[in-house]
Amino acid sequence: MYMYSVHPKVEQLCTTLGLSKYATYSEIKSAYRSTMRVLHPDALPTDMPADDKSRAISRFQLLRLRMEEAQDHIFED
Repeated sequence: MYMYSVHPKVEQLCTTLGLSKYATYSEIKSAYRSTMRVLHPDALPTDMPADDKSRAISRFQLLRLRMEEAQDHIFED
């Protein structure tokens, strides 16, 4: 069985999302969207402590950055 190589940026994104590094484009897209829905600053509760809110926003920004970096290397099957 032939295993193709995965770009490090894509592998990093998949690891962040909790996916296999050989995840398909649709799996990455689905996991990314569902995670971003939860971490989006507008979706956070208003009574959330400030430091928890800032950590969630930091995770949101990190995940968005990783997706942008990996975007050029993700190909649909």
